[in-house]
Amino acid sequence: MASTSASTPPPGSPDPAGRGQPARRLPDGPSQQEAEKQGGSPEIIRLLRKNDCFKCHTVDRDKDGPSYQSVAEKYKDHPDPRESLFEHLTSSPTITVNRKEEAHVSFKTTDTQEIMNVVDWILSN
Repeated sequence: MASTSASTPPPGSPDPAGRGQPARRLPDGPSQQEAEKQGGSPEIIRLLRKNDCFKCHTVDRDKDGPSYQSVAEKYKDHPDPRESLFEHLTSSPTITVNRKEEAHVSFKTTDTQEIMNVVDWILSN
Protein backbone atom coordinates (compact mmCIF):
# COMPACT_ATOMS: atom_id res chain seq x y z
CA MET A 1 0.00 0.00 0.00
CA ALA A 2 1.44 3.38 -1.02
CA SER A 3 1.84 5.98 1.68
CA THR A 4 0.48 9.46 1.20
CA SER A 5 1.66 12.78 2.50
CA ALA A 6 -0.43 14.39 5.23
CA SER A 7 -0.23 17.74 3.43
CA THR A 8 -1.34 16.39 0.04
CA PRO A 9 -4.18 13.90 0.30
CA PRO A 10 -4.62 11.50 -2.60
CA PRO A 11 -7.18 12.45 -5.24
CA GLY A 12 -10.71 11.52 -4.21
CA SER A 13 -10.01 11.61 -0.48
CA PRO A 14 -12.01 13.91 1.82
CA ASP A 15 -10.98 17.55 1.81
CA PRO A 16 -8.82 18.20 4.92
CA ALA A 17 -10.44 21.62 5.39
CA GLY A 18 -13.74 19.84 5.96
CA ARG A 19 -15.67 21.35 3.07
CA GLY A 20 -16.96 17.93 2.08
CA GLN A 21 -15.48 17.96 -1.41
CA PRO A 22 -12.83 15.50 -2.53
CA ALA A 23 -9.31 16.87 -2.68
CA ARG A 24 -7.81 17.31 -6.15
CA ARG A 25 -4.11 17.07 -6.83
CA LEU A 26 -3.27 19.49 -9.58
CA PRO A 27 -0.16 18.98 -11.72
CA ASP A 28 0.45 22.72 -11.81
CA GLY A 29 1.16 23.30 -8.11
CA PRO A 30 4.36 25.29 -8.72
CA SER A 31 2.41 27.83 -10.82
CA GLN A 32 -0.03 28.28 -7.97
CA GLN A 33 2.83 28.71 -5.48
CA GLU A 34 4.40 31.36 -7.74
CA ALA A 35 1.08 33.21 -7.89
CA GLU A 36 0.78 33.13 -4.11
CA LYS A 37 4.33 34.52 -3.75
CA GLN A 38 3.40 37.35 -6.14
CA GLY A 39 0.55 38.47 -3.88
CA GLY A 40 -2.28 36.43 -5.33
CA SER A 41 -4.99 36.35 -2.67
CA PRO A 42 -6.74 33.07 -1.82
CA GLU A 43 -9.75 34.30 -3.83
CA ILE A 44 -7.64 35.04 -6.91
CA ILE A 45 -5.86 31.69 -6.62
CA ARG A 46 -9.25 29.96 -6.30
CA LEU A 47 -10.50 31.65 -9.48
CA LEU A 48 -7.32 30.86 -11.41
CA ARG A 49 -7.57 27.20 -10.35
CA LYS A 50 -11.31 27.03 -11.09
CA ASN A 51 -10.66 28.31 -14.60
CA ASP A 52 -7.60 26.05 -15.18
CA CYS A 53 -5.40 29.09 -15.83
CA PHE A 54 -2.34 27.38 -14.33
CA LYS A 55 -2.59 24.74 -17.04
CA CYS A 56 -1.19 27.23 -19.56
CA HIS A 57 0.15 30.18 -17.54
CA THR A 58 2.69 30.85 -14.79
CA VAL A 59 3.76 34.10 -13.17
CA ASP A 60 7.18 34.52 -14.72
CA ARG A 61 7.72 31.90 -17.47
CA ASP A 62 5.93 31.23 -20.71
CA LYS A 63 4.26 27.83 -20.81
CA ASP A 64 1.63 26.98 -23.45
CA GLY A 65 0.41 30.53 -22.82
CA PRO A 66 2.35 33.65 -21.92
CA SER A 67 3.44 34.34 -18.34
CA TYR A 68 1.32 36.75 -16.32
CA GLN A 69 4.30 39.12 -16.40
CA SER A 70 4.29 38.97 -20.23
CA VAL A 71 0.54 39.61 -20.26
CA ALA A 72 0.97 42.65 -17.99
CA GLU A 73 3.73 43.94 -20.28
CA LYS A 74 1.57 43.39 -23.38
CA TYR A 75 -1.39 45.31 -21.98
CA LYS A 76 0.48 48.17 -20.26
CA ASP A 77 0.38 50.39 -23.37
CA HIS A 78 -3.27 49.73 -24.22
CA PRO A 79 -5.52 52.77 -23.86
CA ASP A 80 -7.57 50.86 -21.26
CA PRO A 81 -5.59 47.78 -20.17
CA ARG A 82 -8.19 46.67 -17.62
CA GLU A 83 -11.01 46.67 -20.15
CA SER A 84 -8.85 45.02 -22.83
CA LEU A 85 -7.79 42.17 -20.55
CA PHE A 86 -11.32 41.80 -19.17
CA GLU A 87 -12.57 41.43 -22.75
CA HIS A 88 -9.92 38.79 -23.45
CA LEU A 89 -10.89 36.75 -20.38
CA THR A 90 -14.62 36.87 -21.09
CA SER A 91 -15.01 36.67 -24.88
CA SER A 92 -13.20 33.42 -25.84
CA PRO A 93 -10.91 35.04 -28.42
CA THR A 94 -8.97 32.89 -30.85
CA ILE A 95 -5.44 32.16 -29.62
CA THR A 96 -2.57 30.08 -30.98
CA VAL A 97 -1.36 27.15 -28.88
CA ASN A 98 1.34 24.88 -30.28
CA ARG A 99 0.81 26.45 -33.71
CA LYS A 100 -2.90 25.59 -33.64
CA GLU A 101 -5.68 28.13 -33.32
CA GLU A 102 -8.26 27.57 -30.61
CA ALA A 103 -10.68 29.60 -28.51
CA HIS A 104 -9.29 30.88 -25.21
CA VAL A 105 -11.41 29.50 -22.38
CA SER A 106 -13.79 32.13 -21.05
CA PHE A 107 -13.95 32.70 -17.28
CA LYS A 108 -16.48 30.45 -15.52
CA THR A 109 -18.10 33.23 -13.50
CA THR A 110 -20.46 36.05 -14.31
CA ASP A 111 -19.32 38.10 -11.32
CA THR A 112 -17.65 41.09 -12.96
CA GLN A 113 -15.87 42.11 -9.75
CA GLU A 114 -14.26 38.66 -9.40
CA ILE A 115 -12.94 38.89 -12.94
CA MET A 116 -11.72 42.46 -12.41
CA ASN A 117 -9.84 41.34 -9.28
CA VAL A 118 -8.00 38.76 -11.42
CA VAL A 119 -7.39 41.38 -14.14
CA ASP A 120 -5.92 43.81 -11.59
CA TRP A 121 -3.69 41.08 -10.15
CA ILE A 122 -2.41 40.04 -13.59
CA LEU A 123 -1.69 43.65 -14.55
CA SER A 124 0.19 44.19 -11.28
CA ASN A 125 2.83 41.59 -12.23
